Amino acid sequence: MKNHISIAFLLLLIVSWLPWTGATAQNNTYRFSLDVGSVNNDQITVTLLTPPVNGSTAVYRMPKIIPGTYAVSDFGRFIEDLKAFDTKGKPLKVKQIDPNGWQIAKANKLGKITYKVNDTFDADQGDVPVYPMAGTNIQDQKNIVVNTHGFFGYFEGMENLPYRVEITKPAEFYGSSGLIPESTSPQKDVFATANYGLLVDAPIMYNRPDTTTINIAGTQVLVSVYSPNGMVTSGYVAKSLSNMLHAIKDYLGGDHLPVKKYAFLFYFVPPAESSRMQGALEHSYSSFYYLPEYPQEVLIPFIVDVAAHEFFHIVTPLNLHSEQIHYFNFSKPEMSEHLWLYEGSTEYAASHVQVQYGLITPDEYLNKVRDKIVNATQYYNDTLPFTVMSRGSADVYASQYQNVYEKGALISLCLDLKLIALSGGKYSLRKLIADLSGKYGKDKPFKDEELINDITALTNPEIGKFFAAYISGNQPLPYSDIFNLAGIDYIAEETYSDFSIGGNASIGFNPQTYHLTIQEIDETNTFSRQMGYQPGDELLKINGKEIDLSDMENFFKNATASLKDGDTMRVVVLRNGEELELKAPASRMDKKRYHQLRFNSAPSQKQLAVRKVWLQAPQLATYDIAIEKVATIDSIVSNLYQSVSGVLEGKDWNSLRALCKPDARLISVAANTSGQHNYRNYSLNEFIESAQQSALVSFFEKETGRTLEQFGNIAQVMSAYESREQVNGPVVSSGINSIQLVYENNRWWVVNILWDSASPDNPIPAKYKKK
Repeated sequence: MKNHISIAFLLLLIVSWLPWTGATAQNNTYRFSLDVGSVNNDQITVTLLTPPVNGSTAVYRMPKIIPGTYAVSDFGRFIEDLKAFDTKGKPLKVKQIDPNGWQIAKANKLGKITYKVNDTFDADQGDVPVYPMAGTNIQDQKNIVVNTHGFFGYFEGMENLPYRVEITKPAEFYGSSGLIPESTSPQKDVFATANYGLLVDAPIMYNRPDTTTINIAGTQVLVSVYSPNGMVTSGYVAKSLSNMLHAIKDYLGGDHLPVKKYAFLFYFVPPAESSRMQGALEHSYSSFYYLPEYPQEVLIPFIVDVAAHEFFHIVTPLNLHSEQIHYFNFSKPEMSEHLWLYEGSTEYAASHVQVQYGLITPDEYLNKVRDKIVNATQYYNDTLPFTVMSRGSADVYASQYQNVYEKGALISLCLDLKLIALSGGKYSLRKLIADLSGKYGKDKPFKDEELINDITALTNPEIGKFFAAYISGNQPLPYSDIFNLAGIDYIAEETYSDFSIGGNASIGFNPQTYHLTIQEIDETNTFSRQMGYQPGDELLKINGKEIDLSDMENFFKNATASLKDGDTMRVVVLRNGEELELKAPASRMDKKRYHQLRFNSAPSQKQLAVRKVWLQAPQLATYDIAIEKVATIDSIVSNLYQSVSGVLEGKDWNSLRALCKPDARLISVAANTSGQHNYRNYSLNEFIESAQQSALVSFFEKETGRTLEQFGNIAQVMSAYESREQVNGPVVSSGINSIQLVYENNRWWVVNILWDSASPDNPIPAKYKKK
């Protein structure tokens, strides 16, 4: 979770069902029904036709806690008016024995239970708040969030029986889920699972659909969005998630993703109405997100980070987990001591995959790491042993739980760098987790107390010492030593001078206008007084530039970068509905910053080798291109044509990868077989995947002419081409490749390629045919 959940690890079993009436024998299946279109008093009624129950009494339970949240939720609090009936419809005596349990008399005659469900989103939760990403929502004719653990329960000792859930719905509603329905129609969905754990593992969201489905190497990925004000759309989110998922596929070292279907379910809430807790909850084949409804351009970097984290839970704990998770007790759970693995390693991988595959830059990645160090050391107990915290995360150390996303990720980072350095670049945390998954797996849990010894045996005694000191022990992580392995300088604290924008004023955010605001003024600060700020001022422009909320860090850095002593600082504010320009002489302030990370300008060859393995994708880190192939524009363009030509089956695409920046885009507007020009925008990996799936046996492309425009370190090549399906075969197409290049690190790189095909109506101009 990013306040998450991963729940069940068994295969889905579709079970048969026969309609039940009072005159029909019971079968050994829980048979639930509810109507999400029938809401009364903000409640939905649930009906359960029970399996046969032995004994004079039975206890029906809702979960106290669910895996991944690692916090007490007491979902029984939201159940009202629970009634039980025998097989002839006569009432049975029911007594609530604790917040989540109801004892039913004459259980051997039990045939049906009914109760009303209150949602958690707008409930008074008292001192035991429910993470909203694990919660339920009932908005009549708008949105119903069926986090299944909030609607359906189980009889003690009978959690492993099959479940069947029949959901009646308005015709205009669509039920988004990672669980494939047994049957579906405009009015009804029927879901079936092999046991309670698998049911809890499958949230369902009902509303008027805004969905987009994308195909990632054979995996159908559903992106479903509920955005009440239309500020976020599934198509926009899906486009960014597509790049991330392609990177994850390569990061995991395969030609496909670990699952055949996955669903991202996004619930966006206006900020003024949202819970202070926000985030996501992972499941085996889906993840559910509760996020504030800001403009999608502002949210998307955060969405990608969180979605990557959730998706990586397919690796752990789905395929690698302890007995505590495998045999989870929903009423009296025992916590595992390895949250550094379940949450920390997934959080680490979520950012690490982005830097390795060019979705973020190395400097951006170090900034993310720095933020985690700041949070881990400033807001949490840095000397509390992480294994101890993990075991007590549901109770005594609940206040420390969020550190799994900070220090937990940093533990994984440290382990990764140590493993790379100790193995000379041949072993890493990713390979360690793969080896552990091979030894154990989703159906074979490990023993909590044996995992560290297993890891030490697989790796190096030094790793065992690291666990003893920094994970099981109480020593703070040795950041300086760890980052030095990759030639990165760690500065715990430093003083610097910079121009001030607010003059120590407290800055807030107005969720209604999406503007930064002045909250409090430091009356002792000369610059603040000279600017004339007032509490409530909304910041619109700084030095003539509109504030960019999607990249605030770089915006503020650039806003003051060109200032010199004696210049004027100009800030446009909105005050009482009127725009005002405030100005004052630019003023420097001495500031402190902590936990800085910087690439060493003169690293050793050993440090560079570790850094290369750590920060570059394996495809690039293991492929060394001869410098003469990229030393000149002519050489890189010539080798570009060679890299895309040849027999496609089994082709080594590393030559193309080595020519291109990892985040290069390859964009086609060429005509298809029917003559239609279609815009297709590929990442490097998407282009290679498309070529691998092509029906062509071979493909050869030859340059027939070009023009070149160059300025400094950038160049634009308009390159005419001819394509053939055999090396000496007839020309099947021709056109122009528009190739953008950049010169960096003593070589040329392909940044983008945009191509269009020629036709009688769109011939290649003569100027491009000249060599």
